[in-house]
Order: sequence, then structure tokens, then C-alpha cells
Amino acid sequence: MEELLNKHDVPVNIYMRVLILLSISTDDRDKAEDARLACETFWQFTRKRYLYDPDRWAQTTLRCIRESLNELREVQEEEALERKTEEARR
Repeated sequence: MEELLNKHDVPVNIYMRVLILLSISTDDRDKAEDARLACETFWQFTRKRYLYDPDRWAQTTLRCIRESLNELREVQEEEALERKTEEARR
């Protein structure tokens, strides 16, 4: 999966989905957060590019990726809170 991130001809929507999958699948918290934040940046730039574009496919794709990013952020925040709570108990 990571080898796709090194290719320059991967469409941005696929690139963002790979970043989301990488963030979900890694046990390395820093790598997971870095992948999510990179995807957030790509999403923002892509959203600006298609802001006034009537292309329904692009709008639907961006909306789906946004939903995935929101869910991923929530999961990462919950996990961070659980870790802090667990560390405080020690």
C-alpha cells in the first residue's frame, strides 16, 4: 500500500483513500496521525479545486472522503483520551 504513495501518477482520490487505509491499518500512532493529517491537507486543496465544479462524481467522492476523515479523527481522539486515562491511573 505504501508503494502507491511513492507513485506520481496516482489520482488524488485514490491517494487520499490510501492515506486513510494506512492510517487505519498501522499500529504506529505517529504514522497514523501523520497519514490522516496529510490526507486532510490533500482534501482541503482538492476541495478548493472542485468547490464550484458541478461534477457530481467529484463532489460525492470528496464528501465520502470527508466522512471517512471525520470518523478517523474521532477514533484517533478517543484512543488518545483512553491512553491518557490509562496513564493517569498508573
